[in-house]
Amino acid sequence: MGSKPTQRALAHCRAKGWTAGIVEKWNVHAGIRQDLFGCIDLIVLDGQPGALGVQVTSGSNVAARITKSLAEPRLRTWLQSGSRFSIWGYRKILATKNDGSKSKRAIWSLREIELTLADLLHLE
Repeated sequence: MGSKPTQRALAHCRAKGWTAGIVEKWNVHAGIRQDLFGCIDLIVLDGQPGALGVQVTSGSNVAARITKSLAEPRLRTWLQSGSRFSIWGYRKILATKNDGSKSKRAIWSLREIELTLADLLHLE
């Protein structure tokens, strides 16, 4: 069920008290994962107006997912419906000790990038 970044995202949502569900699916015939509307892995209900569609990825793939999502025509329809969209990238960083120095222990860090209709209009 889902990739490790997706499982991290679900855990993040649970910790915040949000409702979330996986909407990507495995296409057996094509041998690939398919995102809802070409760019959404999770739908999150976070108490804000409109559903939040989330593309989950590794930290190193955030830029590629931004490019992919901005090129997806169905994202405009999603955003015009009053829904929101964000890309969540997970990467490991060194933890900080109480004295401000870096620890040897790595922790997962979440980077969130929200894309809006203004971002799509800027491309035109």
